[in-house]
Amino acid sequence: MKRTSRRRFLGNSIGLSLGLGMLKGMKPSGASASRETAGSQAASNPLPGTKPLTVAGDLAAEMVEGIREYLIQATADCLADRSSFWKSRFTSVRAYEESVAPNRERLRRIIGAIDPRVPTPVLQTMAASGVSTEVMRAERFKAYAIRWEVCSAATGDYNPLEGAGLLLEPAGRMRARVLAVPDADCTPEAAIGLAPGVPAAAQFPRRLAEKRLPGDRAVAHRSK
Repeated sequence: MKRTSRRRFLGNSIGLSLGLGMLKGMKPSGASASRETAGSQAASNPLPGTKPLTVAGDLAAEMVEGIREYLIQATADCLADRSSFWKSRFTSVRAYEESVAPNRERLRRIIGAIDPRVPTPVLQTMAASGVSTEVMRAERFKAYAIRWEVCSAATGDYNPLEGAGLLLEPAGRMRARVLAVPDADCTPEAAIGLAPGVPAAAQFPRRLAEKRLPGDRAVAHRSK
C-alpha cells in the first residue's frame, strides 16, 4: 500500500471537491442534456401501481427506529414462545442435561461448532520457567499457565483446536470453580493484574480468587 502524507491527502481532497463543485455548476449540453431531460420525464411518470416517494424527514433515522421497535417487540414475544422450545427438567442433574441436549445441539450447529469435541479435556500446566510452573504468586492465590484440547481432530489444514488460559488456585479453602471469560480485548494476564490495561477494581478473576469468606484463615506463602 502506497503511503501518503496528511498534507498531500488534504490537498487531493480539496482539489477533488473543487472539481466536483465546478462540474455540478456547469449546465449539461447536447447528449448529456437529453439524457437528463429523459431522466426527469421518467421520474415524473412512475411505473403503474406506484407513486413517487414524497415522505419528508430522515428516512434512515425512521428505518433505525422501526428496527428498534421490532426487536423490542420480538424480545417481549419470545418470553411467551420460549416454553415451546425449552423443556427443561430440574428433578436431577442428569435429567436437566438430557432435557437441554437438543437446544445445545441446535446452538452447536448454528455457530458451526460441528467438529468432534474431546469428551473429557485434561488441563495441562505449561512451565513458566525452569524453576517453577507458577506464572504469579500473590498473597491469596497462585496462577498457572494452562492449555487443554477442545477438538479431537484437525479441520482442513489446521491443527486440532486448543484452549489456553490461566488457572488461579486460592490459598485457602476452595468453595467453587469459576470459569471467568474476560472481554475480547482483555488478556487473561491483564484480568488478574499480571499485565497492565485493566483497573484493579475490574480484575474480577483475581478478586474471585482472593475472596475470603467468614471462617477462612489467612495462609502465608513462602518465597522460593
